Amino acid sequence: MPTGQNLSEQFADLLRANAIPINAHLDITYRCDLDCEHCYLDKKNDWPELPTSAWKQVISELSQWGTIRLVWSGGEVFARPDFLELLEFAGQLGFYSVVKTHAGNVDTALAKQLADLGVGKVDVSVYSLTPSVHDAVTRSSGSLERTLRGVAALRSVGIAVRVSVSVFSSNLHELEQMDVFFASMGCVTKMSATLKPDNAGDTKI
Repeated sequence: MPTGQNLSEQFADLLRANAIPINAHLDITYRCDLDCEHCYLDKKNDWPELPTSAWKQVISELSQWGTIRLVWSGGEVFARPDFLELLEFAGQLGFYSVVKTHAGNVDTALAKQLADLGVGKVDVSVYSLTPSVHDAVTRSSGSLERTLRGVAALRSVGIAVRVSVSVFSSNLHELEQMDVFFASMGCVTKMSATLKPDNAGDTKI
């Protein structure tokens, strides 16, 4: 290793030299039980999905390449009935897993399963602490209540939670309040005002 480099610089050089994909982002489904107005995934229920065996092959190959961190995403990952099976398989190979979800389907029992299967962090989308505002974005009545219950369940078993907040004109007035609220639960909050075109090329605001 070159002299004068700190450990992180040396590690970065090693990764570049060996072309190791240290992280892998896996969109295992586009299906979702919410219908968020800003979602960039069009026709969510019509996209084909890889079967369980194919995903296990992908995960096995990533393990052979030296990948150590998997980010599981969608859609809503819990829309796949085999998601826990895939998590278990990844855990047996030693992967650290991050799960992106709205958390509305997570209770304490499921949160404990996730912890046991090697999930170290969960990334949860929240749009407001006002039910009428949040639920208008998700177009699903009661979704804020379910999501907050899921976040509490995840924190109760020690899983780290990052709350991702998309910034809209409707929630600008409560961004600071949201940051304080989720910090009190032991969560990190990330704010984003980025807009992405959907798969058909339209920009949704």
